[in-house]
Amino acid sequence: MTPNIQIIGEILMKKKLKLVGLIIIVITLVNVISDIESHRINGVFNLAEYEIDIKQYNENFNKEKVPDTLVTAHTAKNARDIAQVVWLDIYGNHVLRMKPYKVYYDEDYEMWLVIGRFSLLSFGGEPYLLIRKDGKIIAVWHTK
Repeated sequence: MTPNIQIIGEILMKKKLKLVGLIIIVITLVNVISDIESHRINGVFNLAEYEIDIKQYNENFNKEKVPDTLVTAHTAKNARDIAQVVWLDIYGNHVLRMKPYKVYYDEDYEMWLVIGRFSLLSFGGEPYLLIRKDGKIIAVWHTK
């Protein structure tokens, strides 16, 4: 190989290594941001605003599909994970396209509200899940 071709080859190899390094850094940042997002609480909510949804759930929903309790939901991440498991079982894989899920907390009732993000790639509205901190699922519904 001539010296000029060898130098060009070395330069290209260095550029490839820099590009691979940059890709690794971007992937790492995306994973870190995603992990931070999964632990975040989006805010508070008032359980009283969802009384109608809870009533309709209790009257109309096939509760055989929803376990009473899975695991305790002491953190926003626990609540988010439980919601995803329940929604996957009821509504299917399209709920995976509704991330990031939003999580709200009612301190008075020690209750989490998890809401899927509306997506143009999904059908209908958004999935909701109300779960107490002790893990008891209070209601699950999906808007149209």
